[in-house]
Amino acid sequence: MNKTNSIWGVVCFGAFSFFSSVYSQVAPPARQPGAVPAIGEGIPTITNVPILPGQGAGDIGLGTADIPARPELVRPDSIQVKTNEFQLFIERSTGQALPMFGRNLFQGADGGFAPAVNIPVTADYVVGPGDELIIRAWGQIDINLRLIVDRNGAINVPRVGVLQVAGLKANQLEGFVKAQVGRVFKNFEMNVTFGRLRSIKVLVVGHAQRPGNYTVSSLSTLLSTLFAAGGPSSVGSMRRIVLRRNNQIVSEMDLYDLLLKGENANDQRLLNGDIIHVLPSGPMVALSGSVQLPAIYELKGDEKIGDVVGFAGGLSAVGNAKEITVERISDQATRQVKRLSLPGNGLSEPARNGDLIHVRQISPAFEKVVTLQGHVAYPKRATWSEGMRVRDLMPNENDLIPEAFWLQKNDLINKEGRIDKEVAKSPIELTRGLLQNINWKYATITRLDKQTLKNELIVFNLGDAIKDNEPDHNRLLKPGDVVTIYNQQDIRVPKKMKDVLVVIEGEVENPGVHPIMPGETLARLIERLGGFTSDAYPYASVFTREAIRRSEQEKQDAIIKRLEDSLLASSARLQAKASTGEEAQQVQMQIQARKERLEKLKETPAVGRLSLEIGLDAANHRDLPNIVLEDGDRLVVPPKQNAIFVIGEVYNRNTLTHYENLSVNDYITKSGGVTRNADEKYIYVIKANGVVMARSGRWWSRSPIVKNTLNPGDMIVVPENLEPTTFKKELKDWSQILSNFALGVAALKVLGD
Repeated sequence: MNKTNSIWGVVCFGAFSFFSSVYSQVAPPARQPGAVPAIGEGIPTITNVPILPGQGAGDIGLGTADIPARPELVRPDSIQVKTNEFQLFIERSTGQALPMFGRNLFQGADGGFAPAVNIPVTADYVVGPGDELIIRAWGQIDINLRLIVDRNGAINVPRVGVLQVAGLKANQLEGFVKAQVGRVFKNFEMNVTFGRLRSIKVLVVGHAQRPGNYTVSSLSTLLSTLFAAGGPSSVGSMRRIVLRRNNQIVSEMDLYDLLLKGENANDQRLLNGDIIHVLPSGPMVALSGSVQLPAIYELKGDEKIGDVVGFAGGLSAVGNAKEITVERISDQATRQVKRLSLPGNGLSEPARNGDLIHVRQISPAFEKVVTLQGHVAYPKRATWSEGMRVRDLMPNENDLIPEAFWLQKNDLINKEGRIDKEVAKSPIELTRGLLQNINWKYATITRLDKQTLKNELIVFNLGDAIKDNEPDHNRLLKPGDVVTIYNQQDIRVPKKMKDVLVVIEGEVENPGVHPIMPGETLARLIERLGGFTSDAYPYASVFTREAIRRSEQEKQDAIIKRLEDSLLASSARLQAKASTGEEAQQVQMQIQARKERLEKLKETPAVGRLSLEIGLDAANHRDLPNIVLEDGDRLVVPPKQNAIFVIGEVYNRNTLTHYENLSVNDYITKSGGVTRNADEKYIYVIKANGVVMARSGRWWSRSPIVKNTLNPGDMIVVPENLEPTTFKKELKDWSQILSNFALGVAALKVLGD
């Protein structure tokens, strides 16, 4: 029984040992950041692996094949620095989250940390246990050795013996080894270099992000190891980082010297057993507002307000040196506010723990400046001087011509040296010019009353101020005044102050672009111009007005849009009714025809014709209606003509000779008759004087065609017979737009002639 138990005990112990060995290979025990693993702690043996700060290290003095692999240094994606209490206090006070100055040096994907490996060994590097030496010699002796300095500081060179190398500097090593080998061999050359360097153990304590025990390269420094530890914590000092060796302070590093001056003279190389101590943060002050780098700064010694502003790189370009406030904590109990001026005693004011220094932005207000704006060449600010008046702002008449005028004027002439008609399209635009008329009667000065803080508006006559230099209008200016010049479009002026131009063309004695007097009628203007010529045909005169054109264009666009929507609906309905392929093809052709018709309507602009309803026997200006002219009106008086126009659904759209005894049907017959798509019930005539007359007395007719007599210049329109179910619903829209379209065609025909 005892023998059986013993056998089972041996088996169980062997199994436990086996699984423990396997587990140690695949799942090494967890360690705290900075902890050093034991030698061979379940880690497979690998050669030539560099030593990184914070990684495990091999046993000093082992052979190359005995050095265990170093696990990868696991670092977070970024260093999450906690916010300290003073930062939260400042954020509550200002609404602005200020960072701790310099802490971002340790943040980022790799914390800014670069391990001290694969870098050249400096000349003063001291050889010690654990360093790997590579010795190569050729000549009488041929050797290639990789030797590790043992615990006693020696290496064993075959056929030469043991050499004590610990304590030698890097620049002494090759000469020493060569001299020792030279005692045995002659006539050879030698090269001695370093392979993998030894690792050292250092301790990071105090207020660091990740304090702990670190195994780092022997080339590591205080700063590189501090990077590995994540830098100071939220309450750790950036200015007092102490390096202790053998219970003595070797160096004290102030990171502000590195950040502000680029100096790292106190960044000492580490030795085994060194301790890096991050002290608690010193007094803190917050600097906000218009400075180069708003942040929370740590004080060290007796820094002044000027020193803190210097830490931030000084004031920004818009910082106000005369408007600086300091919110100070007094006796750890109350808060006070103090105003300083940096050019004065503010620079020498001592900074105290808990101070909040705020630099205001300069005011956007100008000192001793007046402003010119509006219808001028260049809006500008000018320096105010005593006795300055309105005219001093605009000493030259070109000051009242905007830059846009010159640009448009330059664009009028094309590369061939001719006037570009695309720029100036109408005679009125060419006559009027490109310059908006200045309002010489009205200009303003806006002045801020510093006592009431209200705007005072001063009105003056620009013409009297600039042209006549009248003191009542060429007013004295004060600092801060804003002078505004207007044109006649900015503020509407009476007609008598406007240049109202109309175009008279065709068979009149003096055609051209003419200015009109206030309230002048069309008949009075024709009389002033000498009346009609003997070849004039006043009955067919076309009178257009811009306001009417805009109104007609808006209505036409709306109707076309409504018809497009209706066409979509009716197209779907017609296609659904088609039962055969032939019917579907016919429907598609009908839909396409309507689309083309709509596109043609879109391309024909509204003319804005106002029917004068002049009688056929009109011969002089007295027969014209009493219409008061407006700016932009246009009258075209065509010569006598003897033609009748036929358009629409006829086989031959044509211009035919007028005969007294021919009716509407006669002219349609002469045009080949109506097509099968024509709607004969709704044929209408556009009289040369602009009146529309329909065959049936519908709502859109002004008067029925009682007698089928036509006058020269009349136009016969044969509309299309639309799809019945759609026609009844859309008749009003189609009739209106087609009537306007035909009227426009008639007007364009006369204007084109």
